[in-house]
Amino acid sequence: MTELLVSSPQKRVVGESPMIDFELWTEVHTRFRQGHGKRQMARELGLDRKTVKRILAQERPVPYRRTVSRPTVVTPYLDLIHRRAVEVDYNAYRIFHELQAQGYPGAYEMVKLAVRPLRAERDRLAEATLRFETAPGRQAQVDWGTTWAEIGGQRVRVQVFVMVLGYSRRLYVEFTMDQQLATLVACHQHAFDWFGGLTEELLYDHPKTVVLKRDWEGRAIKWHPQFWDFARYYGFTPRLCRPYRAQTKGKVESGVK
Repeated sequence: MTELLVSSPQKRVVGESPMIDFELWTEVHTRFRQGHGKRQMARELGLDRKTVKRILAQERPVPYRRTVSRPTVVTPYLDLIHRRAVEVDYNAYRIFHELQAQGYPGAYEMVKLAVRPLRAERDRLAEATLRFETAPGRQAQVDWGTTWAEIGGQRVRVQVFVMVLGYSRRLYVEFTMDQQLATLVACHQHAFDWFGGLTEELLYDHPKTVVLKRDWEGRAIKWHPQFWDFARYYGFTPRLCRPYRAQTKGKVESGVK
């Protein structure tokens, strides 16, 4: 994967027609929303004013692929950056320190520039996601969280089971010591008892206690056999949210927080 970076203004020649990559597009649109004028941006970024105008006219950057990549010190770590960005909520500073522990020799600025377009794409998708409402009894959302508690004079990590009804937002929370299958099943049963019933569907992320494998292209799902039997016994349909689209189960995400 090719790194997307904004070229240094000192290296651009005013009047040239540079390739508009995601990073440059994001930089221009961000400055424009902050109130920067086209003339000011052209001067500071080393661009022609016509180029700035052309970028602002684009709702999104035109996809571009280099035929020859130019590796940088961060290039060998891009796959890790893309994976960890989602897991640490796009915290570039945390990723930088993790990369340093793995021998990354570059500066923090390079990592920040690599994370920035990922965060911008996350924000764009969030803005484009419509609020999803369900009818009464149609769907509930399930997730785990973690927190710390003092038990027996010792500070221990506690697991938090959360189930929220999609229509009413009624919430059930249970604290456990693990997230194993037997615990997950027991928490479901307790939630059903507390709500006085259950919904037609339950929406999950991708815990191994629920799904063993999913082929997103072929739509094939390999459910955990014991969990599938549990779902069939109680008569609900398990559903999975899209990978890296936590906002599709935002009701329970809010409950976990």
